[in-house]
Amino acid sequence: MNKKIKYFICGALIIISAFFWIRYTEPRFLYHPGWNMESLPVNQELLAEDISFKTKDNVVLNGWFFPAPLEEPSKFSILYFHGGSGNISNRLPIIEFLHKLGLKVFIFDYRGYGKSEGIPSEEGLYLDGRAAYDLMKSQNINPSNIIFYGESLGAAVAIELAQKEKCAGVITLGAFTTAKQMLKASFRLFPSMFFKSNYDNISKINKIKAPILIVHGSNDRIVPYEQSGELFKKANDPKYFYKVDDAGNNDIFETGKTPFKKTIHLFIEKLGE
Repeated sequence: MNKKIKYFICGALIIISAFFWIRYTEPRFLYHPGWNMESLPVNQELLAEDISFKTKDNVVLNGWFFPAPLEEPSKFSILYFHGGSGNISNRLPIIEFLHKLGLKVFIFDYRGYGKSEGIPSEEGLYLDGRAAYDLMKSQNINPSNIIFYGESLGAAVAIELAQKEKCAGVITLGAFTTAKQMLKASFRLFPSMFFKSNYDNISKINKIKAPILIVHGSNDRIVPYEQSGELFKKANDPKYFYKVDDAGNNDIFETGKTPFKKTIHLFIEKLGE
């Protein structure tokens, strides 16, 4: 066997090994489920209903529904799509803020997260988002008054649903253009074809007719900041963009503080005009 053939075989084996390693690693990069409930609504002095519901493929999911406060309730409701890490119990400070704006909030765990059954996947998360939306409609909540609030991976679920269904508006935090481009930014040596997941936000966002607010941290090391700009260019009017200086992918709320909260509040006020 000559050297060229040996090099070819070695190269092919390296590429094949890299391909299967990427396919094995990819879900562990996208999905970081937490199963322990680190806090409960009662710890924040919030009233919430614990809800179990089924997806179209019969996976049982768990979520919390927070009714609007009795004083100055808003006509809007939030359907909250959390990010790829943790579970619903990690979002209580943000829910408390949204609740103080007079909003109803429904947050749920995707399959494989928290108390929800199943194993996370792209198609599965889309089914989960659909089931949560249908549940809100079944509670006589007008779709025209539902705001989709999506964090990073959750933004992809929100965008998928918003391109097909009616909603009042969409808020995304740390959204990426596609999962392949996001993963490519972290695994620079490998071609995009190595990655299985799509979560193709860039091809869907221009199908959304509702107003959209795109928020991104300037110091995001998971989803490059530039990807939010690409999404903003593709989005339809009315659209708004807000940069949170020094924030990463998972700390926009904590880093943005009062200016971020004001931006969310103003966006919701505009929806009500």
